[in-house]
Amino acid sequence: RTIIFLYTLSFLLLLNNNNCVLAQTKYFETSFNWYPTTANQNGVKIQEYSNGQYMIGGLVNNYMPFFWNNCSLIVDKEGQLISINEYQADTTLFEGTGLYDMLPTEYGYIMAGFVNDATGMVNSLCYLVRIDTMGLLIDQTVLAPPNLNNYTNIGYSICRTPDGGYLLGGSSGTQSWSSPYLCKLGSDLNIEWDTLYEQYTNEYSKMLQIKPSRDGTAYWAIANINTTDDEGDIGLLKIDDIGTIAEEHVYGQPDKKELTWKFIETMDNNFAFVVTRLTNQGSYMGGMVKTNNLNNIAWSNLNVIRTIDGGVLQLRDSTFIISGSSFKDYPPNDLDTQISKFSHDGQLLWTRHYGNEGNDYVYDMILDSEGSLVFCGRDEAINQPNVINGANLYLLKTNCMGLLTEPEAAFSAT
Repeated sequence: RTIIFLYTLSFLLLLNNNNCVLAQTKYFETSFNWYPTTANQNGVKIQEYSNGQYMIGGLVNNYMPFFWNNCSLIVDKEGQLISINEYQADTTLFEGTGLYDMLPTEYGYIMAGFVNDATGMVNSLCYLVRIDTMGLLIDQTVLAPPNLNNYTNIGYSICRTPDGGYLLGGSSGTQSWSSPYLCKLGSDLNIEWDTLYEQYTNEYSKMLQIKPSRDGTAYWAIANINTTDDEGDIGLLKIDDIGTIAEEHVYGQPDKKELTWKFIETMDNNFAFVVTRLTNQGSYMGGMVKTNNLNNIAWSNLNVIRTIDGGVLQLRDSTFIISGSSFKDYPPNDLDTQISKFSHDGQLLWTRHYGNEGNDYVYDMILDSEGSLVFCGRDEAINQPNVINGANLYLLKTNCMGLLTEPEAAFSAT
């Protein structure tokens, strides 16, 4: 099947970081904006270089015209901006892009997401951007949909395969339904096979994350399945190298809507994933779930956080960190960045809040090589200069206790 290749020019911006960096230089809370007034900048994925610098994959919209484009930033370990690159799709064919995942590779990184079609034939198509280690554009690729009638096609997660290729997980469907989708790509990004998991089809079903199993024999994926406005379950799927489901584990309560976003394989070879649940009051509250060696729920703690976009990670002492956002309990009741820590058996140990006036979001987090927690996202900083009805790219780095201060005594990531 034909793949459309796009080669467009990326441009490099070298800026002085004049943004406010809070607390000490090792830990900081900062934001970046490189267009004035109404621009939006989001930090979606973050990776660490071997030298301690960070690569952030993001999105930028400068309102001229109203299209999003993928971008990348390189930031040093003290939060100082080194470089910015933007990647513009062909505006005669496409109207903006979206980014959900960024995978390190031998040549640099590959970004996965979607591009909006301008021809009216479809709404969106799976979209890949390859960049080198400096953030310079290698190429852009748009994938043909699995069926010509599939109107909306999105790539949410990408991982490598042993043959040097890739698996791309996402969703594909029409304007009224969606199926989890999996696509095998060669190293040249040509489609080798793809499949729709139509047994889970509903309004908003999608595969959100896929990664190789720890033993290398298969892949694990997590998906929102059978998902409507009011109901939905979470599927943990073991998938072989030709896309066949070898194991299926479904989590959810009857007549409840539960959603996930990210998961990890834990130190004890089980799984932990973030969950948010639609309450009877019409709002969402979430937390995390841990499975046992039978893939049943060992424990869950869900009344902790509003959004779960930052995901979950496990520290060296087997405790867990989740991140996202929650509403302030005082006016103006806007969203703040939230970090919460759980014990290995699910007890909530502490919660921290960060952010400025306006809504603040975390979309990704890592535990870096020095044991620091690093988060990226979006800061609707209405109290900061040069931002009017827009948003900055948000970056937060804390110690392993979720604090911006140096500890009084040496300690590890516990």
